[in-house]
Amino acid sequence: MMLPLAVVLLATMIKEAIEDYRKYQYDKTINFTKMRVYGKWKLEWKRQPWTSYISTLLSTIWEFLWTMELF
Repeated sequence: MMLPLAVVLLATMIKEAIEDYRKYQYDKTINFTKMRVYGKWKLEWKRQPWTSYISTLLSTIWEFLWTMELF
């Protein structure tokens, strides 16, 4: 009686795992895609991964908020 339900649940779990793995691969590809960023100090265009740009942006925002004594 429970066998059909178990088969359906197993098939659904496998399908979800495959979709999650494909999304993980796509996210990894997007996160390491290089983008062009205009340098703050050198005043030139440079290519860097998206993730390093986000971390730089967040640290700049944090420094600004810290100097404004908001934290």
